[in-house]
Amino acid sequence: MSEVVVLQKVSRNSLEGFREALGRMCGGLRVRFSDCHNVTNGWIKVKVIGEDEKAAINLLAREIGLAPVSANYVTRFSVWRGRIVFSRKGKLTVDIGVFSPNPIYASVPINRLQRQLVDGKECDLDEIMELYGLVDGIPLEIRVVTAKATEFEAELTQEQMKLYHHWIDSRLDRLIVLGSMHEEVVEAIRKARFVSDVAAVSSLGMLEQLLVCKLGTDAAGLIRLLGRRLRYSTLVCFSPRKILRSVLGRW
Repeated sequence: MSEVVVLQKVSRNSLEGFREALGRMCGGLRVRFSDCHNVTNGWIKVKVIGEDEKAAINLLAREIGLAPVSANYVTRFSVWRGRIVFSRKGKLTVDIGVFSPNPIYASVPINRLQRQLVDGKECDLDEIMELYGLVDGIPLEIRVVTAKATEFEAELTQEQMKLYHHWIDSRLDRLIVLGSMHEEVVEAIRKARFVSDVAAVSSLGMLEQLLVCKLGTDAAGLIRLLGRRLRYSTLVCFSPRKILRSVLGRW
């Protein structure tokens, strides 16, 4: 038996569904998951039991990610995928799963966000977060620039930047759904009769889904009806039009 902390935050209401999803992910392996429960800051600790537990853990590390837990594993220039937890004045704060013996967070300073996301324009933190839909729970890949005893200073990775550039270049609105499984979102789209408005649904994480709207569809217009069917989820818009107008003054 092995215990791991996966880089996924799950509410208590979703724990059973999450465990079932882990079972489907590792289908074919001689392994079972037990005692899925929340630890510090909502991360999930899982017991992995069975002949193929090593293979299952490797699969979890590749598909979801494993929390470092201890700051000893976080070094300068290391890359981690965390979740936005809160913002302080001038900093975007990301939880990357370090909580033993005490929680330590990664912070991306405003000057780096301005350089990476708004072409150096002097936007304040709230404006940047609104433009890019950077709310609590959004997955974000960061690179540690400085590892201190009480904080990790970081920047967005090149892969994260490529993803945002792709979204912007497509000129298509996107709707991020936090707190729902992929199949739940697909079913909600069908019931809300938005199939003709959505080009694709992909996953940013097990409980974070991305809807790509078709050309001419405004993501904000989908929120009200989808929100009724995904009552325990957070829905966030990503609008290339707003970003281009704000940053470059054009569309």
